Amino acid sequence: MRYDKPGYGDPSTWAPLFGHPNDPRNDCEEEEIRLARLTAAFTQRITNDIVKDDRTAILVADNLIRYTTDIDIVDIIRDAVRGRKEAVFNAVRDLLEESVRCMAETQAIKQMELEK
Repeated sequence: MRYDKPGYGDPSTWAPLFGHPNDPRNDCEEEEIRLARLTAAFTQRITNDIVKDDRTAILVADNLIRYTTDIDIVDIIRDAVRGRKEAVFNAVRDLLEESVRCMAETQAIKQMELEK
C-alpha cells in the first residue's frame, strides 16, 4: 500500500463544494433556518390575504380539498352529528392551518431555489 498519496475517500480528492444535497460537507442548518423563516413569512402573508383576496382564498380551498383525507371528513361529520361544535371548529381550523402551511412551505422552497 502507498500512504504517501491520497486515496479515493480522502477529503483532499473531493471536488469543490457546490451545495449538492448529498455532499457530506454541506451545512444544511442554515438552509433549514432560512426555510423556516420564509415559511413563517409566507404563512402570515397567506393568512392575511385570505380575508382580503378571493384568489388566495380559492387557492387555499383548492389545496385543502385536494389533501383532505376521507377520515378527516368522517371525523368532522361524526362530531357535527354528536353536536360537538368545538371539535368541528378545531378540526376545520387545523385543516385550514395545515393547508396554509403547506402552501407557504411550497412558496418558500420556490423562493430559495430562485435565490440559488
